[in-house]
Amino acid sequence: MDDIWLHVFAHLNIQDLHSCEAVSRQWRVLAEKSLRRIKSIDIEKDCEGCVEESSKMCKIFAKCGNSLSSVRVGVTSSNKRYENFTSGKHLTKAVMQMLCGRAKRLKKLHLERVILTFGAIECLSELPECLEELCIRYCNMYCVSVQENEVLQKALALLLAKCTKLDRFELICNGYSFDHFKLDNALLSHLPSSIHYLTLSPGNSLNINSIDFINGMRLRSLNLRDSFISSASLTALISMKDTLEELDLSNSSNLFDFTPIGQLSNLKMLMLGGYHEGIEDQSLFSIIQGCKQLRKLSLDKRTQFTQKALAALDGLPQLEWLSLSSCSNVDDIVVDRLCNCQNLEYLELNMCRKVTSLGLLSLLQSLPNLKHLEVLGIRSYSHSLLSQCRKFPSSIVSDAPMESISIILPPIPTQSNAGQEIMPKSAMPA
Repeated sequence: MDDIWLHVFAHLNIQDLHSCEAVSRQWRVLAEKSLRRIKSIDIEKDCEGCVEESSKMCKIFAKCGNSLSSVRVGVTSSNKRYENFTSGKHLTKAVMQMLCGRAKRLKKLHLERVILTFGAIECLSELPECLEELCIRYCNMYCVSVQENEVLQKALALLLAKCTKLDRFELICNGYSFDHFKLDNALLSHLPSSIHYLTLSPGNSLNINSIDFINGMRLRSLNLRDSFISSASLTALISMKDTLEELDLSNSSNLFDFTPIGQLSNLKMLMLGGYHEGIEDQSLFSIIQGCKQLRKLSLDKRTQFTQKALAALDGLPQLEWLSLSSCSNVDDIVVDRLCNCQNLEYLELNMCRKVTSLGLLSLLQSLPNLKHLEVLGIRSYSHSLLSQCRKFPSSIVSDAPMESISIILPPIPTQSNAGQEIMPKSAMPA
């Protein structure tokens, strides 16, 4: 009979299991067994209000057993404007110690929008060596001195050195969220070669000028937004040309030549947005010629690319997502050539002021799969253009005033002529 109840309890969430503990002694035993069998916990969703109280989180982890393999401690923002900023909730040393002590089979740990205390970061080195995913997104790291930075670097180095099965490592924040913490080449040299998905975007804490630390890896995805790596270091990517599918180098101010990227023939996503001078068309030509599998491409704010180079984007027939916002040389000729990319579903042309209504109309009439279009800052755009299209995107972002649109619909078949063929006049009886 207990086996049947355990099967029922397995479908209850953590809060319901806590309620069952108060029903009877038998139910308390069954609930405790079920808690020890739990494999995945999202503290925010499964335990409402527990993120705000460290003691409650400690009690939850204390009741879990070795079956626990996935944990998320985070706070979801109710406003999208602040989803990339830290909340005021703390993750303490006591919570991390309890988690590390109980979850000996932990494979995934996601920390999102919480404040990591100094003690909590120290405990990262106590995580089990079977860890496969460690994602720290938009958290604040409490590190107020050079001495504390050394302690934190040592803790992370120990963790990375022992986690030989680590498959995904993400470290993302905004600005100065990590205080005095520095992520440098010495620390990153401890990254295991098992990693396939690597994201390093810790704002001003990123202190690297080369990517030699990826040597020996077979990465599928690499995100180095806001880094200071040089163009010469891009040659290190060539060794991963058979595996690398996603690359994000947005806002990397020291990159002036993207030519080596053209050798990454398996790339499906490439993000290169950012205001920089000195980049020549040859960089873009190289990418277009060598990366034929690209499905997602961002060149926003790349004002230095000429009309000729941008028009050549029609050489990427598999493109589904394209951002050319604030590319000042985008005009009707470029837009007309983009009509050859028949798979386009998402297109950003914000602030491309040279584009006229003729170019936009051609675009709307020629791309049957287009679902989202952004044309902020293009004065020639008007919603009346849609009345001349048989099909148009379901989502259009613009600053054009709303106006009534007249769309001619085909006549609705009546019961008298439904199913009848329309005969030519010559075939009609006299």
